[in-house]
Amino acid sequence: MVNQDPQPEVFNALFTNFAITANGATASQQIFTNQGHSEQVLIYAIKVNVFDNDFAEDLYRAMQLQISVGSNNIPSNPFDIGWIASSGDKILNLPVPIAVNFKQPLILTLRNMSASTGAVTVAIELIGETMILKR
Repeated sequence: MVNQDPQPEVFNALFTNFAITANGATASQQIFTNQGHSEQVLIYAIKVNVFDNDFAEDLYRAMQLQISVGSNNIPSNPFDIGWIASSGDKILNLPVPIAVNFKQPLILTLRNMSASTGAVTVAIELIGETMILKR
């Protein structure tokens, strides 16, 4: 339940020891928004950090992120998050917010696109707000 309308939110997903074993390795996580039936979550930006096993910032890694809301992929194709992690502010502002309605699962799927090996930790933050629907 929101305490203010809209209420700022940050949703976190941590992919620990994401194995970079072969091209195409994937991992998924569901994010629980804990919204009420009369509320909607809007996501405006994505922040990405990639760390090696010593939690030192890792350099560019070729990885893709697919965001799924309900049965839809938003955007329809996965996008490269390696350049987000290597940018100065590590944030991608979305041109249009991603809307998550009541009981719609929000799933992040991370895919390795590199031929290198090892393991990294990927921290993804979805920056948005929860608001009460006015009908």
